[in-house]
Amino acid sequence: MIIVLFIYSVSYLLIGDFMNFLKNFGKSFSYSIGILLILTIILTILSYFNVLGVNLVNIFKIINLCLATMIGGFVTGKNSSNKGWLEGLKFGILFVIIVLLFNLLGIGSAFGLLNIVSYVIIITTSIIGSMIGISLKIEENS
Repeated sequence: MIIVLFIYSVSYLLIGDFMNFLKNFGKSFSYSIGILLILTIILTILSYFNVLGVNLVNIFKIINLCLATMIGGFVTGKNSSNKGWLEGLKFGILFVIIVLLFNLLGIGSAFGLLNIVSYVIIITTSIIGSMIGISLKIEENS
């Protein structure tokens, strides 16, 4: 009976932590995708009316992605209790895996050095955003 109770409590703690992680990731991912969609629509409208040139549009694509992942990392950092860099790293890696799956399944473009650089940028900005989020959370609690 004691062993069953111990296994139940340990599994509840592990599943509870995993569910909190999924809830936190889902909220952060929703913010990131929402910001990315809004900025992409704005960029598309500006590009359609020839307000921005082709080179400027390519630069703003990278800025949009960085801003979206930084906001997602920020939300992750605000919702975590400690180690903001680790939470940002987990969020960045999961975001990269999702983007990589979409790239490989949908577009059919070749995997190259530019993709690797953009994935490193995604992970780095999510780490920075998460570190900023957790440091602001610590300052609010002080």
